[in-house]
Amino acid sequence: MVSFLGLLDTYPPEGQDWSGPTDDEAQEEVRREQAQFMVVAEESADDYAEQEKQEMFGHIVANYQDAVRLLSQGKTPAFNGKAELFVATRTLPKGMDIQQTWAPYIHELQEHHFDCSHEDILSPESLETLGPILVNCL
Repeated sequence: MVSFLGLLDTYPPEGQDWSGPTDDEAQEEVRREQAQFMVVAEESADDYAEQEKQEMFGHIVANYQDAVRLLSQGKTPAFNGKAELFVATRTLPKGMDIQQTWAPYIHELQEHHFDCSHEDILSPESLETLGPILVNCL
């Protein structure tokens, strides 16, 4: 028996397009992410050599590609209970009907909206608001 089902800005994989961006779009995204990663790595890990940082980023990219492969094959089971969905509104796909998206899989869905992007749903700033709501749900 599941006594609490909390979903952090996630949606059923069956309704998503896993074909991915075009090669040019993907390469641009990788360059952007790598630049951000290198800035953070410079600030937080001075002991790593440039080659080690590049290697770490390569592992991150490979991990992401593996996750996409697994998600593209995912099947969401039905849950005959209530779920709490924590929504990052800045990256919510335009026009998405969250209730309709989850209707085939979740009996009852309670939404909690946060003014942040997907990657920041668990940031310290977001957790200041999300944390007390999560505690209240538990």
